[in-house]
Amino acid sequence: GVPHTSLRWHYRSTHESLITFSNVSFYDGGLFTFPSTETDSHARGVQFEYVEDGVYEGKGVNLTEARRVADAVMRHARETPDLSLGVGTFSLRQQLAIQDELEARRRQDPSAEGFFAPKEEGGFFVKNLENIQGDERDVIFLSVTYGRGPDGKIRHHFGPINGENGWRRLNVLTTRARRHMRVFSSMRGDEINSAQTTSRGAKLLHEFLLYAEHGRLEVPMEAAAGSDDERLLEKDVHNELTRHGIRLQPRVGMAGYRIDFGVLDDAAPGRFLCGIECDGPAYRDAETVRDRDRLRHEVLEARGWTLLRVWSTDWFKDRPGQVDRLLRQIEEARQRAALIPAPSPMIEMEDVRAGLSLARDGASPSPTSENSSPQARLPFPQYPPASRYAGLPAESIPPEAYREMIVGVLRQAGSLERSELIKEVRALLGYKRTGSKLEKAIGSVIDDLLARGVLGEGSSGLRLRE
Repeated sequence: GVPHTSLRWHYRSTHESLITFSNVSFYDGGLFTFPSTETDSHARGVQFEYVEDGVYEGKGVNLTEARRVADAVMRHARETPDLSLGVGTFSLRQQLAIQDELEARRRQDPSAEGFFAPKEEGGFFVKNLENIQGDERDVIFLSVTYGRGPDGKIRHHFGPINGENGWRRLNVLTTRARRHMRVFSSMRGDEINSAQTTSRGAKLLHEFLLYAEHGRLEVPMEAAAGSDDERLLEKDVHNELTRHGIRLQPRVGMAGYRIDFGVLDDAAPGRFLCGIECDGPAYRDAETVRDRDRLRHEVLEARGWTLLRVWSTDWFKDRPGQVDRLLRQIEEARQRAALIPAPSPMIEMEDVRAGLSLARDGASPSPTSENSSPQARLPFPQYPPASRYAGLPAESIPPEAYREMIVGVLRQAGSLERSELIKEVRALLGYKRTGSKLEKAIGSVIDDLLARGVLGEGSSGLRLRE
């Protein structure tokens, strides 16, 4: 008789595609998720990689697929070690096969051993669907394992997935990634004949592989509610902006919270410049003012969104003025976006060397006196990561955001002692003091930049290498 409720806001996945399949298939679309600024799920989100020559050898082993995954792990360890990584497999024997392949590669190339070293949290792992629950990493590689046998036939023997609770294991396995998931599979979804199996897990595996490869769901999400009269403001805004050459995508998002319009970036296909929200049905239907005006905004900005607001009273009183304001703000967003590379699956160190930390208003940072206060020298809105991640727990801020702020600070300051550099980044994020987790997070990124030669250290402190 005790009342109960479910937690509905989903924060882990920074790209909606990482949770959409699970939301539809296991939670009846009940989770509130938040859209990404990237329109292509292959940049951040779910990516399908077909292992064309993969052969399922039986008893839970696919050596060709294991080798492909091991190669991808080594590449990740060398090129993007700041992003935590885990590997999930559909069987214990495939887990062991990948570990064996990795062991051989690590002996041949010990240069990446630092990535595999044990860590208190966020360390690399290879686990199977029986023991991966509770783990999450920035990037997850999935080895589906099953596929065509040596005789070229696919048999619907999918190990634990076929069991009574196989669908639960599939749900856990496919929701471990925070930023990016690569699905390595020796079969495509349409090669599984769901009519030939009574297993719910096998049917869901068929649907998951189709979703990973094509981004489509067997049961699509319901569109947001709202009558034509209620959406009159949205129609007016859409018509006016498209008449001025602005490309819009309506109702961005899959579940829970949708942004009324995403402004597409012509210079970088696959990315939104900003979002536009109207005070229509979606705004009205929020249960509390706190959800509607503060929490939702904070979560979306942490996802990288710049949000523009259109109020119906202002629109109907002064439509030309509101159109001019929106066009001006969109142009400002376009100028800022031009300073940031187009979306890519991983951020390369050359991006850091190029100095991504330019001012939000489009101006390059200018040097100031050493006596200037941190707030005067580094105005808070100047660094996009600071405004996106301000106030969030230190461990939830991705390493590349710290990198961007560190590089930006040193571009202005010239050189700083390590402790002073950490204080500057702390001030940008709005923390009143430097806790142990924040100091450790910033310090580890500084150490990585030193090891890679991006930073140098001398008598005057840390500085950028040219």
